[in-house]
Amino acid sequence: LNNEILYRVDTAFSEVDGKYIQHIMLDQAELIYDWIVNNQAHVYICGRQNTAGDGAMLALQKIYQKVKNTDSETAQKWLEDCLSKGQIHLDIFG
Repeated sequence: LNNEILYRVDTAFSEVDGKYIQHIMLDQAELIYDWIVNNQAHVYICGRQNTAGDGAMLALQKIYQKVKNTDSETAQKWLEDCLSKGQIHLDIFG
């Protein structure tokens, strides 16, 4: 992160391995939170709206709720702030 280079790529191919990105994200909740909040990292999410898109956005909200021990409304406001600052990038289809 200090060199502003791509540090990590996690993938999920539900049709191949039965995993969805939101599950991988939730497994790495503290790390993702640290990257976004403390290191101003950017998160790129690509996939179908009803699986990757909705699931990943909900996972980000749950990550914030878990780490900050807060309610869903506060987490949703944080997520909207991340989107408005351009930290979360979506390439969603279908």
